[in-house]
Amino acid sequence: MLKAILFDMDGVIADTEPLHFLSVKKTMEEYNINLSDGLLKEFIGMCESGIWKLVKKRYNIDLPIDFLEKKRKVHLIKIIKEKVTPARGLASLLKEIKKANMKTALVSSSGRQVIDAILKKLNLTEYFDVIVSGNDVIDKKPHSEPYIKAMKALQVLSEESIAIEDSDKGITSARNTGIFTCGVLIYSMTEKLNGDINIHSLDELNIEKLKKFIEK
Repeated sequence: MLKAILFDMDGVIADTEPLHFLSVKKTMEEYNINLSDGLLKEFIGMCESGIWKLVKKRYNIDLPIDFLEKKRKVHLIKIIKEKVTPARGLASLLKEIKKANMKTALVSSSGRQVIDAILKKLNLTEYFDVIVSGNDVIDKKPHSEPYIKAMKALQVLSEESIAIEDSDKGITSARNTGIFTCGVLIYSMTEKLNGDINIHSLDELNIEKLKKFIEK
């Protein structure tokens, strides 16, 4: 029986991947470095440290990750307040889940400060019972620790849960715990994901459909 829906954040509840990229781009512009737009696709599903390791290596940058990330967050929070909007179909789906008294979690590789800023801007804080951020785990996606931690906090089993993700890294993280995975392509830069099912928009989902996915 379905008891919990676990959501990724970036690329699922909002089109935030380009905002993350823009914040890195603005940070690098301070050092007269212009990031290639092609890096956006490589950033998808990555945590902050992973992004900076890639950028440092690609552009031969000799600056500490903590220093760069602190600068980036200043840009990102400002960009979030100006530009972030919810995914189509998200509001109605969350309201339906809440009405059905199902549990919810937000499972993201982003830091808690960024998550809180997005949820506050979109007025979504009340809809998530549990939040697992990149700050809360040792091993981030595609490792399974984020989903294991979320299920433990929700007090549900993998067979009672569905994960909604927009990247194969996230899908791998959830699937390796035994959770049924739903890949959402609304903002994805690929035409196909390795989810148990794939959808193009959250407005394709409702409680009855979600229940049927794990009752087959």
